[in-house]
Amino acid sequence: MCNLLPIGTAMITVMDVVGVASAALTGISEMQASQARQDQANYQAQVARNNAIIAQQQADDVQLLARMEESEYRTQVKGFKGKQRSILAASGFEVNEDDALDILSDTAEIGEVDALKIRNKGKRDAYRAQLAAQSGQAQAGLFGMQAAAEQPATAGGFAFGTSIAPVADKWMTRNRGKSIGGWTIT
Repeated sequence: MCNLLPIGTAMITVMDVVGVASAALTGISEMQASQARQDQANYQAQVARNNAIIAQQQADDVQLLARMEESEYRTQVKGFKGKQRSILAASGFEVNEDDALDILSDTAEIGEVDALKIRNKGKRDAYRAQLAAQSGQAQAGLFGMQAAAEQPATAGGFAFGTSIAPVADKWMTRNRGKSIGGWTIT
């Protein structure tokens, strides 16, 4: 054992210095690792928030497009009913009588059912996108809590304390009964 520095009657060896340096590096390393985990969780939280924003925008777009498609389809049905009325009149049907009214009524009914299908599909698709947005927000919250749980300084201090304890124990055992500045090591 190489004595490096006498302190009173106690001695600090090269191994003591190496042990303290190793403990310090372990503490620094763990602090950096904890900081990296915290940064990663913060990054993932931001990505999840961005994805939630995009999903909500998609939900809004789906609803808008469904309303536009429904309106366009209703206009097409009205146009088709107009063509039917013209064809019926040109064929000699009285458009305000039973047979012609039945045909026009059936067309209107089928058109309405199809328009409602378009509306409902849009609502379902928008709902899926809104669920994705809510899921993204929830995931962002979880990543945020994960980031908040990381305490780099505490992690580094704990790693240093855990690593320095065996070094201190060996030093205390080796220097038991010796004195430093009027204090006796027991």
